[in-house]
Amino acid sequence: MPHGIQSAKEIREDVLHRLRSGADSVIRMPGRALNYRVNDLHVVNLRAASQKSADKYWFDVTPEFYEAPTVDFFVYACGSAAAAYIFPVQDFARMIDGASLGGQKQVPNFTLYVDTHEFEPAGRARSTHRVSEFYNRWEPLFGSDSDPDAPASEPSDYSLPDIGGRVAEPPPRALSVTERIIRDTALAKSVKEAAGYECGLCGIRLLLGPGKPYAESHHVRPLGGSHSGLDVRDNILCVCPNCHVLLDYGAVKLDPDRHPSLSTESVRYHNAVIAKSTAA
Repeated sequence: MPHGIQSAKEIREDVLHRLRSGADSVIRMPGRALNYRVNDLHVVNLRAASQKSADKYWFDVTPEFYEAPTVDFFVYACGSAAAAYIFPVQDFARMIDGASLGGQKQVPNFTLYVDTHEFEPAGRARSTHRVSEFYNRWEPLFGSDSDPDAPASEPSDYSLPDIGGRVAEPPPRALSVTERIIRDTALAKSVKEAAGYECGLCGIRLLLGPGKPYAESHHVRPLGGSHSGLDVRDNILCVCPNCHVLLDYGAVKLDPDRHPSLSTESVRYHNAVIAKSTAA
C-alpha cells in the first residue's frame, strides 16, 4: 500500500475514535457485521474503504441489512475518518433500491464520489443521488448532541426486501446498564451560533446547503473518563470535523491568546494532558 494511504482497518479505528469522542458509549454488537450501539440509542453499521481511484470509492451492502434490519445509521468512510457519509436507514434504503447485485455475497453495490458528493447505485448510472447533506453529519448519531430544535424523528415502518427467500432470526441481544453524561445541547448550540459556525482553529465555515451551516462543539477538557471536564461555556470550542479529530488526538496545542473565551485551566489541561509532545 502506498505511503500515507490508510488501510480500511485503520480508517475504521479512526472513525470509532471519532464516535467515542462525541458519544458517551460505543459498544460493539455481536455478529458478523461491524455494528455498534452508540449512546444506547442507535445501531450504526460501519464500513470503510482505502483509496480506490481518485475520489471514487466502491462499497457493497452487508447481508445483515436485509437479514436483520436493526441498523439505524450506515457510516461509509471514504479514505479517512474525515470523509464519511452518515446515512439514516430510510434514506439509505431509498437510494440503494434497484442497485445491481454482485460479488460472492450477491448483495447490492454502489459507488460514492467524494468530489461531487454523489451516490451511484450499481447498474443505475443515470440514477445518482446527491448526498452532500450526509457528509460528516455526525451529531444525529449521538442523540443528546443533536439539534434540540429539530423535530423528533418518526419511527420507521419501512419494510426491507427479502432476498433469496431467506428467513432470518433476529440477532441475539444483551441487556446492559450504562452511565451517560447528560450534556447541555442548548449550550453547545449557543457556542456554535456565537462563533457563526466558524471553526476556532482553521477558520473554515462549512455549509451543508443554503442556510445550513455545520460545526461541532469540542470540550477542551473532556467530560468523560478521568478528565472530569465541565460542560460549561468556557470549556467548549466551536470547530470543524477535521479540527475536532486533531484536538481529540492531541495533534495540536491551543494558544490561549487566540481563544479568550476558553478558561485558562481548560487550555492548560489540553496542552499538558491531551496534546502530544510533538504537537505544533
